[in-house]
Amino acid sequence: MKKVYVGGNINGFEEHRRLVEKVIRQFDMIPMMLPSVGGSVLDAITRDINEADIFISIMGRYGSVLDDNGVAYNEHEYDIAVGRKIPCFMYFASDKHPPYIKKEEHIEQYKRFKQKVFVQSSGEFDSPEDLQWEIIQRLAKLERQMGNGGQDALIFVPKNTPLVSIEELIGAVRDDGIRKRFERQLTDLKSQVGLESERVKDEVTKRLQGEHAQQIQDVEAKKDSEIQNLRTQIVNAADKARLEIQTQLQAEHRQALADNTTATEKKKDNEFENEHKGLVKQITTLEDRLRKVTGIFVGIIGVIAVFAVPRLTNMVWLDVHPSRDGLYLGAIVIVIGISVWIAYRNWRGVVITSILIGTVLAIITILGRIGSVPSTQ
Repeated sequence: MKKVYVGGNINGFEEHRRLVEKVIRQFDMIPMMLPSVGGSVLDAITRDINEADIFISIMGRYGSVLDDNGVAYNEHEYDIAVGRKIPCFMYFASDKHPPYIKKEEHIEQYKRFKQKVFVQSSGEFDSPEDLQWEIIQRLAKLERQMGNGGQDALIFVPKNTPLVSIEELIGAVRDDGIRKRFERQLTDLKSQVGLESERVKDEVTKRLQGEHAQQIQDVEAKKDSEIQNLRTQIVNAADKARLEIQTQLQAEHRQALADNTTATEKKKDNEFENEHKGLVKQITTLEDRLRKVTGIFVGIIGVIAVFAVPRLTNMVWLDVHPSRDGLYLGAIVIVIGISVWIAYRNWRGVVITSILIGTVLAIITILGRIGSVPSTQ
């Protein structure tokens, strides 16, 4: 496994270094985050960088000065890594990043060092997540250059894409990438097995020429057994790849069915709700019409009854009653109020007022008549 030395500033960059360490481990590499124990700090730095395969430095300030020449540990780290000619990745905090320069006397050294490094492989970062993205892209490119098969497992992700997790970013594949990758691996495996089989066959044939026939048969049988084992491995690998692809397709199919079922049920619910609302509206309309017809009918029957009942029942006293007109008027007003109440339930105020008016009219008429009737002594 390759070792990655992570140098630069530590204080103030703990979160940056934690994310970088996690990325390195996801690439199956060994992070070297702190100098090893033994000897001076410079000796430990030199020893660790000499063991490393990749050098990464994270800086936001020049750092502690090592000697009288004003050279910091961070610059010594860089010089040692460049001298070894290993891949060097330098990252500096940009102007958008919170400042981490604490000693004003080192600003000029820091500017000089940045100008020195910028001719090499370097970059800037605005945040810990920005640095994490830069490291992932750089290590992925380096892995492809080193021929570790990273091109099959890695895809390009835009810089502003939010990272759900490092595993999802590094292990992300396209929808059809799984099937293509297994097919490609299966083809390569078959090719390797074929070449290996031919090589083994040729070597065995040359080695056993001139020997006893029985020995040749034994070797042939052994060779056939090895070929059969290799074929079995190919079949197992193909079955495994087919099973994984089938499992993924079934999961996608089940999800699609579930989504379709949910949409259908929702549509049916909406249709039922609309039909229910329409039915309720129709019933309400019919009830309103029935109340109006009933109110009109009651009003007509009531007015007829006001005039018909006294005559049908021979109410002679009403004809000679001095307040007859007022009683008729009050009864008609009351009947109209009741019919309006039946037809329009929301007009209760009008109904009550009509009944009160009718009653008051009848009382006023009766009182007026009494006051105007002469005494019959």
